[in-house]
Parts: sequence; C-alpha cells; structure tokens
Amino acid sequence: MVRETVEAFGAGDLGRALSLIVEDVEWDNRGASAPGLDQVYLGHEGVMGLLTQIAEVFDEYAIVDPHYEASADRVLMVAREFGRGLSSGLGDHRPLAVVYTVRDGRIVRASAHSDVDEARRRFAAAG
Repeated sequence: MVRETVEAFGAGDLGRALSLIVEDVEWDNRGASAPGLDQVYLGHEGVMGLLTQIAEVFDEYAIVDPHYEASADRVLMVAREFGRGLSSGLGDHRPLAVVYTVRDGRIVRASAHSDVDEARRRFAAAG
C-alpha cells in the first residue's frame, strides 16, 4: 500500500494517493534537511501544501529506486530523490528515507529523513 501511494504520487494521481492516506495524517518533514520544507504538515491539506511548495522550487522532482521494508504497522522506504531546480535548471540526487505508519490499510503518519541511518534507527526502535 505504501508502494502504491508512492507510485500514485509519482504518476501525478493525487486522488489515488490521497485515498491511501488518512484525512488527518501527520507528515513530518523536519528530518528531510530541505530548507523551507522542514516542518510538520497536517492532513490532506498539509500534504497538498508540501507538494505545492515542491512544485514551486523544482521543475522536475522524483523518487528514484525506492526499496521497502515492513515490520508490524511500519514501512521504511529508502530511495533517492531527484530534483531539478526551477530557476537554476540544475539537477541533483540525494538520499531519502521515509518511515510510514499504517493502520487499516492507510498511511496515518510519515517521517522523512535525509539521513538514512537515522531513519533506519527510528524504524527499528518503533518495531
């Protein structure tokens, strides 16, 4: 289900992606080391706000080569994110890990990290 959500976002199918996320989701982006995006986004409105902010900065953005690991109600996604700056035109890859919490088949919480080792520690501690 997390894979399906990531794929739906990547394909631009926001309706499908949001249908797999609870309406009062907590999306914690503070660990992503993304200036201006380092906050907690609440609900579908917050997630859409995050996506809008990403679109305002990047001409192109993608999650690349995601790998998933599940344990109980948690899923760890480790990938690379690619962004091409809207104003600079420069592209860059960097690591990204997201720890998802799932209940009743929907995402209730996500915590994004640029430090993959930190995300793995949080994933392991939550299990």
